[in-house]
Amino acid sequence: EVTVEFDEAATVTGTPQVALTIGAQTRQAAYASGSGTTSLVFSYTVASGDTDATGVSVGASALALNGGTIRDAASNNATLGLGTHAISDDGNFVVTGNAADAVGPVVTGVSLGGTATGAGGVFRAGDALEVTVEFDEAATVTGTPQVALTIGSATRQAGYVSGSGTSSLVFSYTVVSGDADANGVGVGASALALNGGTIRDAASNDATLGLGSHAVSDDGNSVVDGSAADAVGPRVTGVTLSGTATGASGVFRAGDALSVTVEFDEAATVDTTGGTPQVALTIGAATRQAGYVSGSGTTSLSFTYTVVSGDTDANGVGVGASALALNGGTIRDSANNDAAPGLGSHAVRNDGDFVVDGTAADAIGPAVTGVTLSGTATGANGVFRSGDEIEVTVEFDEAATVDTTGGTPQVALTIGAATRQAGYVSGSGTTSLVFAYTVAAGDADSNGVGVGASALALNGGTIEDGAGNDAALDLGSHAVSDDRDFVVDGNAADVVGPVVTGVTLSGTATAANGVFRSGDEIEVTVEFDEAATVTGAPQVALTIGSSTRQAAYASGSGTTSLVFAYTVASGDTDANGVSVGASALALNGGTIRDAASNNATLGLGSHAITDDGNFVVTGNAADAVGPVVTGVSLGGTATGASGVFRAGDALEVTV
Repeated sequence: EVTVEFDEAATVTGTPQVALTIGAQTRQAAYASGSGTTSLVFSYTVASGDTDATGVSVGASALALNGGTIRDAASNNATLGLGTHAISDDGNFVVTGNAADAVGPVVTGVSLGGTATGAGGVFRAGDALEVTVEFDEAATVTGTPQVALTIGSATRQAGYVSGSGTSSLVFSYTVVSGDADANGVGVGASALALNGGTIRDAASNDATLGLGSHAVSDDGNSVVDGSAADAVGPRVTGVTLSGTATGASGVFRAGDALSVTVEFDEAATVDTTGGTPQVALTIGAATRQAGYVSGSGTTSLSFTYTVVSGDTDANGVGVGASALALNGGTIRDSANNDAAPGLGSHAVRNDGDFVVDGTAADAIGPAVTGVTLSGTATGANGVFRSGDEIEVTVEFDEAATVDTTGGTPQVALTIGAATRQAGYVSGSGTTSLVFAYTVAAGDADSNGVGVGASALALNGGTIEDGAGNDAALDLGSHAVSDDRDFVVDGNAADVVGPVVTGVTLSGTATAANGVFRSGDEIEVTVEFDEAATVTGAPQVALTIGSSTRQAAYASGSGTTSLVFAYTVASGDTDANGVSVGASALALNGGTIRDAASNNATLGLGSHAITDDGNFVVTGNAADAVGPVVTGVSLGGTATGASGVFRAGDALEVTV
């Protein structure tokens, strides 16, 4: 291990390294611990063949970021040079990686574990009791060694299950009906037996089998009652990712399905009546939900997510410890116990086999995922009349780019017995393309507009994805049949007047700091959803302090933007800013109407303005706001050497 001390706390991201010189070789000690402290620890495991008779060295430039960072709390990068702290041939660290090993693995610890499903944490029939035996070095197993468990007055054998090649060997025993131990399971000092197998180190030295002081006597956390009732729901025992990547080099691209299989220790039944359980996938900086698809009644539940354009993760998809969520559904066992939440150690961190690039080479064009109609009907009872616009939004499963050079794509609308074309208007480069048709005199459909499955047509243009693949034009099940919200009568009278869509204040303040003073004009622009014609002198009431002042109509008749103006008078004061109430617009004996003579809806609704701080008013006739300093500079002519001011020179201050 190499410990590098800093003069302040150092925070680490990634895996910085320290290069060790071992003989003629350079070996990398990887960052291991210490982030957030002044001591960072790096570790290297000596390999066979490493040799240095004079001692390991650490060069002045040995510390490297290796793609990570070492920074202080203010995000300043650490100085990496070790300088005089470099180490040359430390004789206390002589290396002979081929040194003979004559001592086998020795037991350093024994622990009991497993999942108890009985009430109060009691192990019941079918539950697995696990014994983990720790050694002081990696131990390789052949055959099936055993650990004898004392359960009540009986001896039961836990067979080897995993860990070969590591320092932790795991043995397992499944409780059977009749097993009982109210004091807790025991593991005797001579419980570990080879049973015809072997436990050895890499040098083929046999392990010392005696457990010695690590034997376990009546572990109260491992009480057994083979007849106990099941009070514990399914618990996660594993999580795996799968799927078929169609991008180059096995990269998942837009349209590819990522599957997550969650394994449980018993059969898990899924109920989606209230919602569909999900597994959250971490794809780059985004969270994506894989929905449950199959496996109810088994120990393996499958969840699926389809990659969309823009999903990107060069390090590989992750599944967090809290990724499994019920989302209104349930996951239970046959005894109706809820599954235990949390994936625990089975969480997946950056699985490099599941790299995602939603923009990877793509041979499949955009496919339609939805079709919706929209628009504002101005006829009585919501009927679309001549001049009203009907919009069709076609949703795709990836961004779709439209080229109108050769023609404009269209969506055919069925209006009564006639076919009308809604031309493309916007959305290129997104997943939502908008098409629009303006109802003409004579158009009529009392059942509602329809959009057939083959309604989308290129009309000489193109609809493609970023890879140049043509979109699939078929609307399929997304076709619309007689939408009763879109009844058409091209001869219907217009009975809806202009409606306010926005309110803005403007004007030029002549006093310091942008304060409006006496004589300054404040303008109010009221936007409508259709052209509004004005007669007379409608007004907009401005709240200035505790007073109401009227901004009179000034311009805009015949357009969708009407402008009202008020000239600040002496005595007007509002330190918080001018307001425009929801009922501020008034006709004042005049009219505001559309071309069909329908009166405008005067309420401003959510477009009202409360205390606009950009329109503070101090309206005394004389300017009551004095000059405010905006800068100070020194000047003058220095006659002394090197520009020094001497006696008699004038220093100037410009304010």
